[in-house]
Amino acid sequence: MQKVALITGGGESDRSLAQRPSVPVTHLFSIWTRSSSSNQPRHQRMEAFPRRHEPSSGKEAAIALKATFHQTNVTDYSSLSNTFEKTFQEFGKIDFVFANADIVERDSFYAIFPSSGPPPEPDQLSVDIDLKAVIATGYLAQHYFRQSLSGSSGCLISTSSVGGIYPSPFCQMYSAAKRGVIGFTRSVAKHFYTHDKIRANAILPGTMKTALLTEKEWETFGETEWTPIEKVVEVVEMLLDETQNHWGKTVEISGKRHYFREQVK
Repeated sequence: MQKVALITGGGESDRSLAQRPSVPVTHLFSIWTRSSSSNQPRHQRMEAFPRRHEPSSGKEAAIALKATFHQTNVTDYSSLSNTFEKTFQEFGKIDFVFANADIVERDSFYAIFPSSGPPPEPDQLSVDIDLKAVIATGYLAQHYFRQSLSGSSGCLISTSSVGGIYPSPFCQMYSAAKRGVIGFTRSVAKHFYTHDKIRANAILPGTMKTALLTEKEWETFGETEWTPIEKVVEVVEMLLDETQNHWGKTVEISGKRHYFREQVK
């Protein structure tokens, strides 16, 4: 029986994953997060972010995969839940959810402001997308996995980062959010599997040269060991493989290698 996948993000790794023959996807939802309304408060806007977050990018990925694109704001629960509901109503099941939408903050956390009065509110959109939306996605995945009558128990993979286990002084909120994804995955994994046979895992990719940053921003990284998207796809395939029965795993992906990072006992 063919599988139904719901993937947030719509980036290059999503497209690469769904193109692999070992990942049978019949329905891909490439969900974007960019808000284009100039009337919205600054913390709700994403005009400064790269093209990955444009709806056109998600549409292109969906067309290439013969899948379906749904323009969705992952930080809006009603918008996100509506996409889950539409998917389930059309296919009667959801087999795989990949919580892969993320951004990096652009403002300097260390900026100096006038001493008179408090500083402006920090832009925490990266926390909203990289952590809170991942939690909401996992919450919805649990519900719809339970409703599915396909014989599959469901697989949830959430994207953290090596920034979730190693300090990232230049993107503090991103790092904190990614650490939260690890904590969330480890906290729900046992209950998910024990009660509903849902396999929840997190991946922690190293530095990947994707549309998350602009070309100019990537130049500041200098000589860096890049993590190939193909290696990330390989690890996701491994976690998807029901015969290996991985759950509660946090997998660091660095260069062409991967490591299971165990939590402190």
